[in-house]
Amino acid sequence: MRPIGRQPGRPEAGRTPRSGRRRCGRLITFPFVVSAVLLVAVHSSVTASTTTAPYWSEWRDLATTPAGDGYWLAQESGRVAAFGAAEHHGDRFELPHEPMIGIAAAPDGKGYWLAAADGGVFTFGTARFYGSAAELPLVAPVVAIEPTPTGRGYWLLASDGGVFGFGDAPFLGRVANEEAEAVALAASPSGSGYFITYSNFGPFAFGDAVSDGQLVTPHGDEILVDVESTRSGRGAWLADFRGTVYAGTTAGVSHYGDADHIDLQGRITAMTRTPSGNGYWLLGSDGGVFTFGDARFFGSRP
Repeated sequence: MRPIGRQPGRPEAGRTPRSGRRRCGRLITFPFVVSAVLLVAVHSSVTASTTTAPYWSEWRDLATTPAGDGYWLAQESGRVAAFGAAEHHGDRFELPHEPMIGIAAAPDGKGYWLAAADGGVFTFGTARFYGSAAELPLVAPVVAIEPTPTGRGYWLLASDGGVFGFGDAPFLGRVANEEAEAVALAASPSGSGYFITYSNFGPFAFGDAVSDGQLVTPHGDEILVDVESTRSGRGAWLADFRGTVYAGTTAGVSHYGDADHIDLQGRITAMTRTPSGNGYWLLGSDGGVFTFGDARFFGSRP
């Protein structure tokens, strides 16, 4: 593997590269024990205001429709952009809030959740509210939201590795890592497991999620930004901010390409697999969308 630098690039909106090289990191496996913790969901309410929110320009997350025929992009500012068959159900662009860090689609494709760095959760369309971490004494910001397959719950992940389950989302464990921040959580297809990755090491598997090893980044660089489970829950993909995608060694984890050979000027912020599991999208911080495998391109933000 060639050395990976720390200076990110900027994706070209609308580019759809479909070829790439399989990336292999140093894989290690080891057993670990996780203690069960009971989490209590804390409900919070949101009061609307006409005050304009600060403008954060980075596009942070992408969620797909159930059929993979469209997607939503979420910006830190609270703006949501819909493409293809995805419909816009509202956003938080002109309302006060902390930076938005993630979007998760409802299973019927007719709604979505937005999550903020302070643990706030906002619902749109058919997505229901099951609680938030906004009133908890968080010691680290929330960095990800992941829905359960039923749509009757979701997990929030904090950068210190804390996992908060709401609705039917079970707490299945966490791993402390004082050397780097947790960046992403991906649920197994059954909803009875999940993967967590840190910026320099991962993924860790909990419940019925099965990891075939962990990737250790070169020199411990904090470069990883997302993790996605396969359709079987046996293995996962990792993505770094350069657009390099790391596929697990399990036979069912295929590598469909990277964006790291493009002259980037921003950074990759998110990865989302297609419903079939035979492809994935990468999202750039400027709103550029990159497709691989059977992922289709429906538009991007310039």
